[in-house]
Amino acid sequence: SPSGKYIMWYDSKARHYFAWDGTTTRNISQKIKFPLWNEEEDTPDDPGPYGVMGWSSGDSAVFVYDKFDAWRISVNGAAAPVDITRTGRMRNTSFRYLRTDPEERFLTNGQKLIFRFFDEKKKSSGVCIATMGAGEPLLYSQFSGDYAVAGLQKAKAADGMIYTTETYRSSPNLYFNKGEFAIQGTDAGMKRMETSVQLSDINPQQQEYNWGIAELYKWKAFTGKMAEGVLYKPENFDPTKKYPLILYFYETHSNTLHSYIPPSPTGSRLNISFFVSRGYVVFSPDIHYTVGHPAKDCYN
Repeated sequence: SPSGKYIMWYDSKARHYFAWDGTTTRNISQKIKFPLWNEEEDTPDDPGPYGVMGWSSGDSAVFVYDKFDAWRISVNGAAAPVDITRTGRMRNTSFRYLRTDPEERFLTNGQKLIFRFFDEKKKSSGVCIATMGAGEPLLYSQFSGDYAVAGLQKAKAADGMIYTTETYRSSPNLYFNKGEFAIQGTDAGMKRMETSVQLSDINPQQQEYNWGIAELYKWKAFTGKMAEGVLYKPENFDPTKKYPLILYFYETHSNTLHSYIPPSPTGSRLNISFFVSRGYVVFSPDIHYTVGHPAKDCYN
């Protein structure tokens, strides 16, 4: 912990976080009823944790993630755990804190926190700013869309921030946001911000080529469970015509629905943009493995 009062670790067998104060070891996460380990782990090993967000000042609490939300845990057990992001599981949206100050050692009450969030259903993402409270749910305002957000950096002495957004059809471009986020109230939800300014347009030559369209495709697998993947089609796709189809199956890729794929050499995987631009349809289904049956799982 920042001031050295505790040593904390994650026990992969117990699947909980523990803290030691020099005398006593305590299971500090046992009161959280949601898994703090990777629920989608599909390798023959103990699942790893979703991770630690940070510590509060004075070492009184530590913040850890489940699949969707961030939890405030009292290290000495004096208070019950608090879901500080609150809406993640309900919205099927994961929240992850973006540490924009490399010198930050702990979180303080009243501090503005920047979170990146990802909608697991729509595969869209965005950024929200919240105010650190003494235990009450955080309050949001945000910008988001059907794109991927990355590379966010904040000005050191101001609220302004730069970041990139991308889609399969649009290569990453740089945007600026003044960081003028108004707190809307306890249950106001998320307000879309329209204050971002585009700073770059790095790939205009792409307009000269038949690019493509990426869409989420869902179907029922042989297991009876719903499955999903990304279907890539040429920009001039005609549903009345037949097209050559390439299936690229390896791991899961549906969360990259809005990721830009440049037509460049790859280490091992199929370069999807190269083939789609030349008139192929490419389908990348998510493969969920069970221990010992990788081929059968691909078949399913």
